[in-house]
Amino acid sequence: MKPLEKLHIEQARLKTEIQMREKALTEKLKFLENNLGKMAINSFLPFNSSQFDKASGIFTTINTAILKLIPGEGNKQKYSSVLKTVEMAAAGLVYKYISRIIK
Repeated sequence: MKPLEKLHIEQARLKTEIQMREKALTEKLKFLENNLGKMAINSFLPFNSSQFDKASGIFTTINTAILKLIPGEGNKQKYSSVLKTVEMAAAGLVYKYISRIIK
């Protein structure tokens, strides 16, 4: 096998590896975008994920309704992460308040 052929084979292999790594990084970035609010709230409020899931059910419905009222697709994308962060903060605070009342 000629050195040039070896280089072309290595180049093809590296292109494939780069594409796989880009895909993995893109998936991780999407996960971070979708869970940014939850991760931020989890970092300073001591609740586990099941408690957040219970408290955030109502806020997900409200968030969906608010997003329907915002005109334009670009604006919905821009404000959705802010709404998720506010939603998770409110869910944590509501759960904290309710848990104090129940105890």
